[in-house]
Amino acid sequence: MGIIPKAETERDLKLIEDYLLKNDNGWEFSISQLGIKYARIQDGEIYPLTPARIHQILNKHGVPKKRVPTKKKSTRKR
Repeated sequence: MGIIPKAETERDLKLIEDYLLKNDNGWEFSISQLGIKYARIQDGEIYPLTPARIHQILNKHGVPKKRVPTKKKSTRKR
């Protein structure tokens, strides 16, 4: 196992803000993008947040998770 970082409440709250951001096309950031944006840098190494860790943070703060991937309609004729 790795080193467990101390709680980063300020980072968690900013992550939640970005998780809930929407634009005209849908969500502003994907889960993967959030993982990279809120990555931890320790001893010169970059440790992105995993999707599991992001969902743990959301659960801890009671954030409803209603992101359901939508299927894009095919423009191909059959």
